[in-house]
Amino acid sequence: MLKFFKGRICRVAFCLILEASALMGAPVRPDEVEELMQALRQPKVAHVLPDEPDNGKPLTD
Repeated sequence: MLKFFKGRICRVAFCLILEASALMGAPVRPDEVEELMQALRQPKVAHVLPDEPDNGKPLTD
């Protein structure tokens, strides 16, 4: 439930920032806005490096 509200708040904050920049005169094209909104909808992927090699042998000190 918290994740839902966090995502919603981030999306609203993003839209407010875009609106403020448009009001200040920054060029904002609709296709760029749509592309950014699509990027926000994509799931995030975390790349994790293993702490030890996965060759079946335990690490020795």
